[in-house]
Amino acid sequence: MNLKLKSQIKSQKGFIPIIFTIIGAVIITSINFSFVNNAYAYKSISPVKGYPGGTLSISYDSKDCLVSGNGRVTVGGIEAEIKNWYPCVAYIYVTIPNNITGGDVIVYTYSGETQNIGYLTVYQPPAISSIFPTTVIPGVTEVTIKGSRFDNSKGYYDNVYFNGIKATTVRSWTDAEIVVVAPTGITAGKISIKIDPFDEIDGPPFSLLTPVITSISPANVIPGATIITVKGQNFGNKWLVGDDLYFDEKPAKEKRDVISWTDTEIKTYVPKEVTNAGIVSIKKGSWGVDTVYGPSFSIQKKVSNDTYSNYQTSYLETIRAPNAWSITKGSKNVVVAVIDDGVYVNHPDLRENIWINKNEVIGNRIDDDGNGYIDDIYGWDFISNNGEMTVKGSHGTILAGILGAVGDNDEGIAGISWDVKIMPLIVCDTKYCSPNAIINAIKYAADNGSNIINLSLGTWVTTGYSTIYNEAIKYAYNKGVIIVAAAGNGDIEGGIGQNLDIIPQSLVCNDNEQNMVIGVGAVNNDKYRLSWSNFGKCVDIYAPGYDIISTQAPNYSTVEGFYTIKNNGTSFSAPMVSGAAALLKAKYPTMSNYEIRDRLIKNSSNGVLDVYKALNQPYTYQIVKREDGSLVKTITDPTVYLIENGEKRPILSAAIFNAFGYIWDKIIAITQGEIDIYPLGPGVNISSPVSNPNIINAVDIPEGTLIRARGDIDIYIVKYVGSKKFKRLILSPSVFNNYGHLRWEDIMDVDQSIVDSFITSNLVRAVYDHKIYVLYPSGDTGEKRWVKDYNVLTRLGYDPDAVYEINQFDRDSYTTGSLIE
Repeated sequence: MNLKLKSQIKSQKGFIPIIFTIIGAVIITSINFSFVNNAYAYKSISPVKGYPGGTLSISYDSKDCLVSGNGRVTVGGIEAEIKNWYPCVAYIYVTIPNNITGGDVIVYTYSGETQNIGYLTVYQPPAISSIFPTTVIPGVTEVTIKGSRFDNSKGYYDNVYFNGIKATTVRSWTDAEIVVVAPTGITAGKISIKIDPFDEIDGPPFSLLTPVITSISPANVIPGATIITVKGQNFGNKWLVGDDLYFDEKPAKEKRDVISWTDTEIKTYVPKEVTNAGIVSIKKGSWGVDTVYGPSFSIQKKVSNDTYSNYQTSYLETIRAPNAWSITKGSKNVVVAVIDDGVYVNHPDLRENIWINKNEVIGNRIDDDGNGYIDDIYGWDFISNNGEMTVKGSHGTILAGILGAVGDNDEGIAGISWDVKIMPLIVCDTKYCSPNAIINAIKYAADNGSNIINLSLGTWVTTGYSTIYNEAIKYAYNKGVIIVAAAGNGDIEGGIGQNLDIIPQSLVCNDNEQNMVIGVGAVNNDKYRLSWSNFGKCVDIYAPGYDIISTQAPNYSTVEGFYTIKNNGTSFSAPMVSGAAALLKAKYPTMSNYEIRDRLIKNSSNGVLDVYKALNQPYTYQIVKREDGSLVKTITDPTVYLIENGEKRPILSAAIFNAFGYIWDKIIAITQGEIDIYPLGPGVNISSPVSNPNIINAVDIPEGTLIRARGDIDIYIVKYVGSKKFKRLILSPSVFNNYGHLRWEDIMDVDQSIVDSFITSNLVRAVYDHKIYVLYPSGDTGEKRWVKDYNVLTRLGYDPDAVYEINQFDRDSYTTGSLIE
């Protein structure tokens, strides 16, 4: 049985009839395609939606397998590039042309047929119309990108780029708008977008938010020490990798220097590497912003290339240390013993200058040099009685730095003597200084090569006076050691110094008035004695003692790098003198201890240390010939000699000494070698003729001399104006002592007639006070009356040349009386 069935399939362009023939039980399919507009009604393309440049796969009715020739394909009327054509399997691969939105896909076969395969819709690439904002902060700013054909959600391969850097934080994504966060590490450029399968397309440009520096404070800085505040805007809310704040192109280091960083203010230490004045600038590398420049800064004057030497400038210039360094910076052959609570021997600014006992073998527990101390490599701890030099406090390391920190080594500070050897000797712990330890340390220093001993022990042992130190002081002095002692801080909290003439203190007064110890008081940088500094005839010289910076042991440091600032006290004045003595010894190795003492004191500036002046005087080593009339003795022999006509004449008794009007303070201590050059002359007794150097004429008295009539207590200071000679009464001991440059030993006792030859002046004017007063002294006080004006002064017969300039303390010692008009 044969049965024909007819069916049809609806196509895009019409109907295709299909006839099924059943022969027996088998169905044979016969498909006949009818043509609509001369094209096959059913063929396929893949995909049906594509994009320009994409690949289109075409399936067509091929009759080309055994036909040679060339075919072509058009899409929307535009000829497509053939990638592959497989006629026997009826597949063609073409590239979708550019610049079309869609159209029919027409195949022109090898055999000359034209087949309309289907309709291709062509997607267009995305387009960016705008971005906002156009100025961004990397890692912070949300940027809105508007446009079209972005797809309604972000695909795996869809991305936004900021000048080539992919945005990883996407807030939202729609077909017309994308919101992303500008990524870090970008530089200014264009925003671009990549929507799969399209190539990346560029959008509008963007710029980076630029920091602005509006001010800095302070503008005059100390590198490594000053905290500077930089104000402005757009700094970012925190420091990020790539961000830098520069000072003359030297960056502040984030962990070491930067204290705080906000969008409008940065606080930081000025980097210690900064050496020149320059400009403050900021670079936001994390934002891709290059350097932006702000105001300029200057550097406080430095006395060396050391980090904190700016802190030293004022007080070192007070004593003219920088000038002295043009002559010498010291010598490693000079040893200074620091007798205190220890010195941190591994300090980077000190270790080069720490004394080493080269005659001792470290660690063998043998007294190799036979000095009685085992393994005393760096000195000795007289508290623990061993050679372990771990510091017991903060004080000694400060002293060591003041006198002998290495200078010009790009580290910390400069000591008074840059080249020196410091011998640490421990005699104190945090609570107590042992008198026996001090005595033993002084002798150790003298026996083991120390040229100078620094005793800044006022904090612990100046609560009284004890003679137990005298023998050790004499021992060291007789060995040629220069002994420097702090005067002490009578009452540093209350601001009241003690008069050591009334209450002598150890160790500064432990030389039996034999000038064996150089006593050091404290002044400010204007050379005024600080109110808490002790004073009196035990004090020979003054040096700065306020706001001193120095080296410090790690556990006690107050600034980075093992240093401490704002140290106040005579303790810190003394090592300045010790350092000056070290420079003198370096320059003149043969100079004796008493010569160094005399040179420092006599070349002071109104009693204040002047290192340059002391060094700048010529020196030739020789035994000094004393003038006739000089009174001399040795340290160890109580006999006093009168030098006369090239001989030494022993004064046979104290009664004879006093009978001739000699002054005990005028005795000069000299060495045995000096005294031996004079042949022994006849002894001085009541009947023997002698010359008395203290019987002088008024013409021999220089301006500024302190005079006192023999047997009287009133002390005057003299001055000359032309041929006029004036004297002014110093009201009281407290007034005398408040003038740091006046010393009791400088008072000249003269005949009453010489005192009377000077005109008494009661006219004064205080420093920084234009008023002229007439003084009316009465005992230790008195009254001052202000003269209304110059006309009144002259009308009343006062001589304007008689006006003395006094300090405020002296003026205020008088009560205020009525106006003179």
